[in-house]
Amino acid sequence: MSLTPVPAKPLRLLVTGEGPASIEALLQRLAAAGYAPTAQWASGAAQIQAALADGGWDLVIGSHALPCLAALGGLAQATEQASEARLGAIAANTPGVIFRLRQGPDGGLDFLYAGGATQLLLGLSPADLTADGQRYTAMILAEDRPGFDAALVASRESGKLNWEGRIRSPEGDLKWVNLRGSVHPGSHGEPIWEGVMWNITQSKQTEADLRESQSQLAALSRHLQNAKEEERERIARDVHDVLGGNLVALKIELSLLTHRLASDPADARGRVAAIAGLLDEAIATVSRVTRELRPGILKDFGLAAAVECQAEDFFHRTGLPVHILAADHDIDLPEEAGIALFRIFQEALTNVCKHANATQVTVRLMQEGDEIRLEIQDDGRGIRHEDLRRPRSFGLRGIQERLASLGGQFVITATPPAGTRLTATLPATLESPDHQP
Repeated sequence: MSLTPVPAKPLRLLVTGEGPASIEALLQRLAAAGYAPTAQWASGAAQIQAALADGGWDLVIGSHALPCLAALGGLAQATEQASEARLGAIAANTPGVIFRLRQGPDGGLDFLYAGGATQLLLGLSPADLTADGQRYTAMILAEDRPGFDAALVASRESGKLNWEGRIRSPEGDLKWVNLRGSVHPGSHGEPIWEGVMWNITQSKQTEADLRESQSQLAALSRHLQNAKEEERERIARDVHDVLGGNLVALKIELSLLTHRLASDPADARGRVAAIAGLLDEAIATVSRVTRELRPGILKDFGLAAAVECQAEDFFHRTGLPVHILAADHDIDLPEEAGIALFRIFQEALTNVCKHANATQVTVRLMQEGDEIRLEIQDDGRGIRHEDLRRPRSFGLRGIQERLASLGGQFVITATPPAGTRLTATLPATLESPDHQP
């Protein structure tokens, strides 16, 4: 059986300062080892520089004592300095801190290099950080330090460092930072990390705000479902307690009236008057419950009339006067916008009754240009900024969400010396007709 010969591997050599005879033995040894060496000789700095510029050399052989190579060494040093200068310029214009970090035998961290953004992120100069790396670890919050140490240990196995945590700068600022980089062994086997440290405080705040918003929306959704059930229970209680009680009383009165019609006409007339009063109360209750569930006056006569009617009902129910200072009866709104403003008016009156401790309420409903403006003002205890951020301030949050869904705005302002003004604005014409009341 014949064996196919293995082709020799090409090997290009650049020889400096040595003659052909002195390199011949090396070429023979390379050929015996299975290579096909080719050599080119160059002497003098100009020839060597030209040969190096051509590139493609597998091996360069020469004497470092040659003056020409000493000149090249100076050139290499200048090139290295220029490269370091470019690195410094890049680091200075990078928003993160470029770092080179080493862990010593005692487990302490030393910054071998820190970029120019160190001052902005950490409140330390690069010289301060490289002089004492423990100043950085001292900034890490105690509850985040175990995660930092664990990330360093894990990076030795994976070769990649990725850690997020909080630091407190010398000025007292709390910041989120992210360290990303790679790890490799140093000259004595110690781990060295190289990478970038980023300020991620803004993104963490955005994440926190988003989580809070999602939590509030979830709580609002649950509250709305509970509110629906409570509203159904209230309606059922009104119908049962008021209407049911009145109807039972009517039945009793009618029964008594039947037995007394002939014997005592005067008493019968009194019984009839009582029955009439109960009927009036039952009719008024039915009318009120109906208006609260679905205000027919809003559809038939418009938003201004519905606001006036609701204000009158509110006064009769609570005794708190509501003064309509302006009500534009010419306002023509899409149905969903009109219902939204009416519900907002109802919610605002409910909040005044529950929380404001007011003696009166004033209302303005008007059209200003392409906007419909509804203002509800009371003379109560006022509202604080913290009240708007309370987890259970569902009424105000519901108003904000409803207006936002229709392209409107909601503003709450204090009215010195006391009281609060709620201003709801909506575009007179909605861009989309798909909104549901």
